[in-house]
Amino acid sequence: MAFDLKAPTFRHKMYDGYKATRHKMPDELAQQMPVLKELLTDLGYRQVTAEGWEADDILGTLAAASAARSDDCFLATGDRDSLQLVSGDPPPCCWLPRRWAAARPWPWMWPPSRKSMASSRGSSSR
Repeated sequence: MAFDLKAPTFRHKMYDGYKATRHKMPDELAQQMPVLKELLTDLGYRQVTAEGWEADDILGTLAAASAARSDDCFLATGDRDSLQLVSGDPPPCCWLPRRWAAARPWPWMWPPSRKSMASSRGSSSR
């Protein structure tokens, strides 16, 4: 799991207006973040942060490292910019919120249909 830190990133240092119009995280959500992170730790998930970098930068680095090793990569994100990380044969699986998936169903998008899963495994079952 990759998370942003509150510290400015290299993009903020390059451009003062970076994300200047973005709304801050709602207080109700911000108050839940420590609980979420504790739960993720208890469930055995590693959390990755890097000062000066955003979570999507970390995901991109990990996706590229996975591709270089020919490892499977699964991205679960609400950031459509992460679609640029989807490459390869077969591409990694990328989950996006249903409202985006319904607008343009890519064959590699999670959850794949039973038919596409069966055909990718060489099975004739439907």
